[in-house]
Amino acid sequence: MNFNLPLRERVNNIKIFGILFLTLILGFFLRSFNLDFPSIGYHNMKENEYLSMAEEMQRTGDFTTRRIYFHNAFAENPDMQIFPQVPLVTYQILASWNLFGQNLWGARLFNVLFGVCSILTIYFLGLILFQSFRLALFCSFLLAIMPLGVFFSRNLQPESPGFLFMLLAHLFYLRYVTMSRRTDLFLGGTFFSLSWIYKMNFAFSALFFLFIFPYGKFFSRSRGLVKNIFALTLSYVPVLLSIAWLAHLGQWKFMQQTTIARVNLLEIFSPTYWNKYGKIIWWYIQGENFSLIFTILAVLGLFAAFLKRRSVLDRYLIGGVVSILCYSMFFSDFINQHNYYQMPFLGWVCISSTYGLLYISQLAKRAARKDVLGYLLSLVVFVSI
Repeated sequence: MNFNLPLRERVNNIKIFGILFLTLILGFFLRSFNLDFPSIGYHNMKENEYLSMAEEMQRTGDFTTRRIYFHNAFAENPDMQIFPQVPLVTYQILASWNLFGQNLWGARLFNVLFGVCSILTIYFLGLILFQSFRLALFCSFLLAIMPLGVFFSRNLQPESPGFLFMLLAHLFYLRYVTMSRRTDLFLGGTFFSLSWIYKMNFAFSALFFLFIFPYGKFFSRSRGLVKNIFALTLSYVPVLLSIAWLAHLGQWKFMQQTTIARVNLLEIFSPTYWNKYGKIIWWYIQGENFSLIFTILAVLGLFAAFLKRRSVLDRYLIGGVVSILCYSMFFSDFINQHNYYQMPFLGWVCISSTYGLLYISQLAKRAARKDVLGYLLSLVVFVSI
């Protein structure tokens, strides 16, 4: 903290850090509740997959082959070939067992910490987009309490670390958009690489930058085009290396019936699809993942973004819609079965909801000539808690 600042400014900084710290504590508390509860029930079969991989690696000493006891259990080599993936979550489990002993709470703690770091990251993301400490804090509060984030930040799945690295990628790419620093371009791509290595579906979140990426500055020869291309290309080398490593191990395989055969790009536009799956998708959105109030606020924020279309925030949210559309086209047969497939857009909902509240306050200010944003934010916080 800079003690040369005026007293009032120092007090404000202490308040900001205090509120942010309490938000992080809240996020940690919600995510660590029943941390050692047995791996049974809703979506915990995924946990059993990664736990089984860790046990098999520990038993065999083979730390590259993904074996699961309940997949092809009677085969000579019962390896997992449903989705090609670097078993980073399994390595997290093994690391936690070395540190804390063989238990569930230690293994889950890694993902909880990833989730708490996501709350901190979206605060800095909100600072860039809103240029407001108050609204950035509200974004972090929403992420701290959002049901989708709470549940899957403690589950042994790749969603929590993948989401954190995706947010970090967005943070550094936004820094590049606003400040044009090549280091931010490289770091943004590197964090995207880490996110995609955890789970490739986070790749679609790159489309958020479709309408805000500074193409002119990037391709300008006077601004070091070759260096820009080199920094961008180098940042995605980890993804290529991970694919090459999986191919070398013979694990870059896709089971047609569980992956490619399920992709139907136009299915999402079919009335039959929505008649069959519309209710369950809507239940995931407002019942399990975001709640009805934040779903409505997010739609309102998107409406404001389309209405204005001028700022980086507006175009970032509009790019998010393009990302959601393309993602839904590709994963139409996944989003209707698993609520965690909406995880890449959790940050978008928090930011768009905040923008929706800001838009309501702006309308109220024009009508009543009074700033009600503080009251609205306080009301939502009170109702949420």
